[in-house]
Order: sequence, then C-alpha cells, then structure tokens
Amino acid sequence: MDIEELQTFVEVADAGGISQAALRLGVSKSIVSRRLARLEAELGVQLLARSTRGASLTEAGATFRDYAARVCTEIDIARETSTVGIDFSRYDLDEPIVYQHSEAGQSALEAFTRRSPGKVWTVRKLLEAMPLGSRILTLVGDGSLVADELCAWQQEADIDGFNLIRSVAPQSVRDFIRWVVPELQTRGVYKTTYATGTLREKLFGGAAHLPSTHYGASLRSP
Repeated sequence: MDIEELQTFVEVADAGGISQAALRLGVSKSIVSRRLARLEAELGVQLLARSTRGASLTEAGATFRDYAARVCTEIDIARETSTVGIDFSRYDLDEPIVYQHSEAGQSALEAFTRRSPGKVWTVRKLLEAMPLGSRILTLVGDGSLVADELCAWQQEADIDGFNLIRSVAPQSVRDFIRWVVPELQTRGVYKTTYATGTLREKLFGGAAHLPSTHYGASLRSP
C-alpha cells in the first residue's frame, strides 16, 4: 500500500472533495483521482462516494480514514524523529518538547525549543505546523504560481537561492523540475545550460582537482 495514496485519501476525506485536496497537496485533480482509484482497487472497497458537490466517506471509508490518518501521523513523527534524533513516539502528543543533545539536526531542535521564547512546543503542535511532514514553508499551486512566490522572495529579501525539500521522493523533485523550472527559465532567473568544468572549477576557479599540497591529494587513488 502506497503512503502517497493513504495521505491523499486522508486529505480528500478531511477536505470534503478532490478539488480542495488537490490544492492542499499541490497536485492536479487527475493525480488525486488516480491515487484514490488505485487505493480502492487494492482494498477492494469503495471509500468515497463522489458527486458534483464533493466527496463523502462511505461507512468503510470512515473506518479506514481513522487508521490511515494514524499511519500518516506516525510517518510524520518518524520523519521529524530522524531529523532531530529524538524518538517522539515516546512522547505524549501534548507533552512539552525540551532540548536535549543528539547527533542529528541540532539547529532544527533548537528552533522549537531554545529559540521559541514564550511558546511551548508539543508533538501535537509540531505536527500541526507540518502540513506535509515538514516545518519548511510550503508553496502550493501550479508552476506559474510557485515561480511567482519564489521570485517575490528573491526580489524582496535579496536571497541567493532556495533549498528544495522533498515531501515525497522522487515525485516532489520531479514535479518541481517539470512544472516550476521551465517557468523560472522563461523569466530568465534559472539557467538553461550548464557551464563546462567541475563543481570545484565553478566555485573556486583554477584546477579541477585538489592541489598536490593539499592533504586530501595524498589520499587520491593512483
């Protein structure tokens, strides 16, 4: 059973329709419909009663929605656990999260503990702040709308670039390349070709490899 299909089903159930869920997920309505069809085919049961006014849960769908939502929540908890190195499954949903040292993402943990004066973060609040399993700003829309938002950030804040965080691999990155990159290229803010040379040459100029005086060069295979 595909996690994307479960997440899509929960979104449709909670939003009350395919169009609303598609907007929240940032995908087309046809993609949502195909995911739902695959899930129902695999389960062998109708989960949603569709009409021109939206989609409502069948009796089986209402029961399955609770199980699916729990699975999706646990996946989001596991994802954040892997980021900060703290097993949030051991926390009660409303138990305050306190800073503790780990070998994982310290800055992420500090963001909602030490650097959040006046606010007490719990697992429940953390999940509510992660609409797609991430605390990162989520942009939803077609390629043009997402490009508009990225360009606005660049122009108003004078930032140098963006870190693209995938919610689902590899689809998130694939969709960005397919829909957003062409929009950015049309506006002249994204390259259309790659310069020749290695990354080292592009960043620092000069030779393609470490100089012989660098310690790393001594470890180079013959």
